[in-house]
Amino acid sequence: MASPQIENGFTRLANELLEALSRTNFSCYQRRVLDAILRKTYGYGKKADRIPLSQIVLLTGIQKGHVSRSMNELIERNVVTSRGTPRKLGINKNYHEWRDSGFRHDSKKGYLTGNGVTPRGNFRVPDGEPQKKYKERNKRGLPDGEPNQLPDWLDLTLWGEFRKHRKAIKATMTDLAEKKLLIRLEKLMQDTGSSQQDIIEQSIMNGWKGLFEVKDHGKRKENIW
Repeated sequence: MASPQIENGFTRLANELLEALSRTNFSCYQRRVLDAILRKTYGYGKKADRIPLSQIVLLTGIQKGHVSRSMNELIERNVVTSRGTPRKLGINKNYHEWRDSGFRHDSKKGYLTGNGVTPRGNFRVPDGEPQKKYKERNKRGLPDGEPNQLPDWLDLTLWGEFRKHRKAIKATMTDLAEKKLLIRLEKLMQDTGSSQQDIIEQSIMNGWKGLFEVKDHGKRKENIW
């Protein structure tokens, strides 16, 4: 029976930062990787530290390829900082700099406002654009009602381009075909170590309607942090 006690260790985190994290949209993998970084930094009273990929894999239970991709995404969003040699990881406490956020702190109310999450799972930003994220999805060719149907690890922009490609070659996907293709994509990523970008772009460039192992994967340079 689990019985956590603060005497056995705890992570000291500012309430304002915790509120910012709870009001920001992350994929499930991104949030788990983020929690692991918090544990390995603030959990030891450090702002940043050198954290081997293997430690995050062990803490999260996520496969190495997904951890690496999620880490790159968090760095690109400026939520996670990566500096120095050897490289040290940490959380960017200035949440106003995080990409895909629109936070502002209301000193009178004493808590963060803006960028709440609507029931549809879209961003609500403080400049009066509650459907901004949803509108961006439509521009990518992603139909209404899908935010909860596509897997968290999927790059929506890439998948939107693949859908457009399938439509252009007169091979529009049925729901069943799309489901099987997504299963195929995840298996290819796990078995070959190729990124979803390489797999999808290969099919688009060659005019294929299916997804296949990247032929020159061994010669490609992966974007690994």
